[in-house]
Amino acid sequence: MSALGGLRSLAIIYGFVLHALLLVLIVKTDFIPRLEAKFAIINSNPKIQRTIQHHVWMDDLVPDRAIIFLGDSITQGLTTATIAPSAVNYGINSQNTVELLQAIPLYKSLSRASLIVMTIGINDFGQGINAGLNDRYKGIVAALPSDVPLLWNAVMPVDMGSDALAKIKDANMTIKELCEHRQNCTYLDNWEFMTDGNGQVKSDLFLDDKVHLDREGYRVWIHALRQAIKGISRSKAEPHISHDAPH
Repeated sequence: MSALGGLRSLAIIYGFVLHALLLVLIVKTDFIPRLEAKFAIINSNPKIQRTIQHHVWMDDLVPDRAIIFLGDSITQGLTTATIAPSAVNYGINSQNTVELLQAIPLYKSLSRASLIVMTIGINDFGQGINAGLNDRYKGIVAALPSDVPLLWNAVMPVDMGSDALAKIKDANMTIKELCEHRQNCTYLDNWEFMTDGNGQVKSDLFLDDKVHLDREGYRVWIHALRQAIKGISRSKAEPHISHDAPH
């Protein structure tokens, strides 16, 4: 075999190996969700970017063993102090899973937290970007510190029509499965107390926009969060919980 032929053979083998490794990277890891999150920042909401930056400025001052809440406007409106005095609320109005993926690596306090409470995904449906949602959920799980317990809330049963509810149910099945395979993860199925026996959304728990919780909705959610946190092993989370009902 000539030297030129040998070089061509090596080049072919190299190209084959390189493509095989790239295929493994795409299929077996969260490479695509992370790549999407990295480049999506160009088109993300500037208000959300500014809020994330404000969170980053305060992040170093978050005490060790805090309970950190991640999510969108539903989390942002949650009075987390009624759940735990050491709670930190990083909920952001209109935030979707792409933007949360961008924010997670910036929140260094997550690795020092006693518990992470997360509710995310409804804006992916509302903004029409729910394609690829399951992959982004996988990316979020990979981005969160694996040794910190996670309380993962289902996407709430907002009244967007039967088609949307069916898609949200599918997303929640993914959340539940991912939670079952993650160490120290508790799945909170809020549909159990936000829908009736026929699976219909309890309208008295939501504002007129049929998306955000009203006072009563937050009251029942707070109660469920407290019960879920109580059920998490204190040896892992050790949250400081207020047991008094909100007035």
